Amino acid sequence: LAPPFTRSDLFSARSRISEHPAVQSVSLDIEGEDLVIRVHERECMAVLSVNGSMIDVDSQARILFYEGRCAAVVLSGAFRVQGGTVHGEELKETLSALSAVRDGRPELEKRISEVVIRKGYCTVFLVHPSLQLDVPDLTAPTLERITASVAFFEKEGKTRGRIDLRGKNVLILPQT
Repeated sequence: LAPPFTRSDLFSARSRISEHPAVQSVSLDIEGEDLVIRVHERECMAVLSVNGSMIDVDSQARILFYEGRCAAVVLSGAFRVQGGTVHGEELKETLSALSAVRDGRPELEKRISEVVIRKGYCTVFLVHPSLQLDVPDLTAPTLERITASVAFFEKEGKTRGRIDLRGKNVLILPQT
């Protein structure tokens, strides 16, 4: 390898880049006389509101950035940072559910602005229409009920509302 880089320099650079929590993999290759660096980032799954800070995390709640800079759903709840990971009740399950929403219902994901994880249930805030939905979880059957509720509101021409889906029946609540 021609100056100014040695193979040791390249190995060291790759190691330093790989240490960043947002980096999934990195490769450095020599193509002709060019040094080609390929960086693959971890996918941001959500922005967590933790003690007044916005923290970007991946699907395993690993901290990517402390700036809240990715365009993702905001999750609020009782979270704590330990090492390079965020922990909290129902956090991993909620991140997994958001991943399923992203993969299977992108039109719904675009409408979710925030999910507040509470003890025993979640509150999901949607835009277009502006809905607040209290749900027992974010499993596939609940997502079906959310989708049906949004369709009902749109059909009725409503732009704002609050719905409780925690019970067997849909409960449309007065605005507060």
